[in-house]
Amino acid sequence: MIRKNSTSILFIFVISSTYLSFNSSFHLPNVTNYFWLVSWAIAVNLASTIYHKEVTYGSFLVVFFLGWSILSGLWASDANVYLSGVMRVMAFFLGISACNIVFSHNKKLSDSVLENLLGAFLIISIIYYISFYCQEISNGFCYPFGNPNMGSSVLSFALLVNGGFLIKHYGRKTFFFGIATFLWFSYFLITLSSEATMLMLLGSVALTVFFLLKIKKYLFIVGILLLLAALPFYSTVINELWPSIEIRKFMWQDTLNMVLFSPTSVLLGWGAGHFCFVFPQFRSVESFSAIYSTKFNDFPHCFSLELCSELGLIGCAIFIVIVAVVYIGFWRKKEKSATDYTLVTATLFLFLHAQVSVVFSYVQIQFLLAMIIGWYLSSVKHKTTLRVPWLGQLVYTAVLIGFWKLCMWSMVTFHYNYKAAMIQKDPYTAMEKMLEVDPPMYEDFHTLQFRHQLGILLVGNYEKSPVFIKENMDIFEELHERIPGYGYYWLYKAIFYAKQLKIASADEKFIQYSKKNPFDNALWFYWGIAVINKGASQKTFMEYVDKIHRQYPHDGTLLMAKGISYHLQRNKKLAKEYLQKAQKWASRMGQRHNEVREWSREIEKLLHK
Repeated sequence: MIRKNSTSILFIFVISSTYLSFNSSFHLPNVTNYFWLVSWAIAVNLASTIYHKEVTYGSFLVVFFLGWSILSGLWASDANVYLSGVMRVMAFFLGISACNIVFSHNKKLSDSVLENLLGAFLIISIIYYISFYCQEISNGFCYPFGNPNMGSSVLSFALLVNGGFLIKHYGRKTFFFGIATFLWFSYFLITLSSEATMLMLLGSVALTVFFLLKIKKYLFIVGILLLLAALPFYSTVINELWPSIEIRKFMWQDTLNMVLFSPTSVLLGWGAGHFCFVFPQFRSVESFSAIYSTKFNDFPHCFSLELCSELGLIGCAIFIVIVAVVYIGFWRKKEKSATDYTLVTATLFLFLHAQVSVVFSYVQIQFLLAMIIGWYLSSVKHKTTLRVPWLGQLVYTAVLIGFWKLCMWSMVTFHYNYKAAMIQKDPYTAMEKMLEVDPPMYEDFHTLQFRHQLGILLVGNYEKSPVFIKENMDIFEELHERIPGYGYYWLYKAIFYAKQLKIASADEKFIQYSKKNPFDNALWFYWGIAVINKGASQKTFMEYVDKIHRQYPHDGTLLMAKGISYHLQRNKKLAKEYLQKAQKWASRMGQRHNEVREWSREIEKLLHK
C-alpha cells in the first residue's frame, strides 16, 4: 500500500513540510518555508537537467517575466535591493518549472492532485488548530502560518480543493469524508474572521458558477436582488472593515503617485524589489494617522500596484497575461474535469485576493499559484523543455547552485543570527551580537528592519561606550543612503545627537521627522525627554507642538504632546487635562494606541511628585 502510493505520500510530505517548517528560531519564522521550497525546486530542476539532459523553463511568458525583472537592473537605483526582487521572481520561476517536471513525469500524481492536496492541507490545518487553541494565542498569530491572513488564504484554497474533491467523488464512499473535511475547513476559516479573504473566495466561486450555468441571465438578476437585499448590512460591514480600508486607501493613493512620478516609472517601474525603499518618499503625512499605520510598508496590499511600482506597466502586463493564459486555457480545454474547474477557480481566487492583500508577498501562497501553472502546463502537454548540450547543463547547474548558496543560504543564516542577537536580555550584549551579524548580499524589508533595530541599540547604549558606538554607526547610517525618505532614521539620529548634547543638530532631526510623521507618539516622548536632559531646545519643542496641534487638534498623539509641553512649562493643571484626553482617545481607538495611553499615564504620574 505504501509502496503503491509512495509518490503521493512524498508529494503530501513536500506540501506539508513547506508550511510546517515554520521556525521561530529565525527572525522571520517562515524564511524556512522559503528556503525549503526553493531548495526543493532547485533539486527537482537539477535532477531533471542531469537525468533528462534538458532544461524545463515552464513557458516563454514565465521566462519573459523573469527576464524583464532581471532587465530592470539597468534602471534600478540600488543593486542590492534589485537582487532581492529578482530572488522572488526566480523562486516563482523555479516553483513553476519544478511542479511542471513533477506532474509531467507522473500522470497518476497529476490525476490525483486534488486528493493529495486535500490530505496535505488536512494535516496542516489540524496542527494549526492544535497550535491555535493549545497555545492560547488570539487572532491566529501562531504556528505554522504566523498570521491569520496567511492562514485564511491557505484554508480558503483548501476549501476550494475540497469542493473539487466532492464533485469528483460524488456517489462514492469517499464523498462523506469530503463532507466532513469541508465542514472542518469552513468552521476554521470562519473562526479566523478574515472578511476580505472570504469575500474573494465567494466572489471567485460565484464567477465560476456564473460561467458554468446556462441560465446566466436569471442568475445575474438573482445576484442583483441579493445585493440589494443586503444593503442594510453594508454600513455594519464597512464600519467593521474601516481600519483595513482606511490604510489601503492611503497606501494605494501613495503607490499610485509613486508609479505616476514620471513616464519612466509608469512604463518601466523603479526596479525589482524597490517598492519598500522608494515608497517612503511618496508616503503622505496623513497616512501615519491611520489606525493600522505601520513604520514599515513592505508591500502596498495590491499586487498589481506592486508590480507597476517595481516593474512598470510592462512587467504588470506580462504577469497578468501569464495568469490570463492559464485561466483561459483551462476554459478552452475540450474535456474539463473536476480538477480543471477547481484549479481555475483557485487561480481566480488567488489573483483577486492578491489585489487587496499581501498574499503574494508570502512564498507559500506564490507556490500555490506556481503549482497550478505547473499542473496546467503538464495537463495541456505544451512543450516546456529545451535540450541542451553538456556545457549548457553545466552552466545551468552552476547558476542554480550559486543562487542557492549566495541567496538562499545567506538568507537563512542572516535571519537565524539576527534572532539569536535579538533574544539577548542585556541590550549591550544584544548590540554586540547584532554587530557580528553579516547582512546578506541583497537588501530587503528585513535587512531594513535589522539596520533600524541596530540603530536603536547603538543609540540606547551610547552612554556606556560613546567612542565604540560612534565607530560602529555605519550599518545604521546606510539607512539614509538606501532609503532617504525613511523618517525613523531621523528620529534615532535626533536622539543620538541629543545624547551628545548637540542641541541644534538634535532639533533639526526632530523637526525633520515631525514634518514626516507628526502622529508618532515616540517622537514627542523622546523629544520631551531630550528637552528635560538639556539635549534639545524647549522653545523649539513647544513651538512645534503648538503648530502641529493646531493642524490636528483631535489626534490623541498630539494631545499627549501638548500634555508633555505643559508639563515642561510646569503647568500641572493643563498637562493633566491634555494627558487624560490622550488616554481617553487611545482607549477609544483600541489596542493599536496602547503606547499613547501608557506613556500618558506615566507622565501624569510625574505630575503628582
